[in-house]
Amino acid sequence: MQDRQTDIFDFQKHEDKLKTFKDHLASLNEIIKWETFLPILEAAFKKERKSEGGRKRFDLILMHKVIILQNQYNL
Repeated sequence: MQDRQTDIFDFQKHEDKLKTFKDHLASLNEIIKWETFLPILEAAFKKERKSEGGRKRFDLILMHKVIILQNQYNL
């Protein structure tokens, strides 16, 4: 059960509390130049496709970011 009744300002209080935490993803984007990894990733995943059918592959930079976040947070 809830200890107290929520009021109209709870959302604002929650938002203010979240603003005090540092946004780690934004700081990573400021520090790392993701485009420098693109030639390395393209060379690693260069594979000739037999046909153009099927689903397109995910963006290599996006997948690289996912792997780094998985490693950082032990996911």
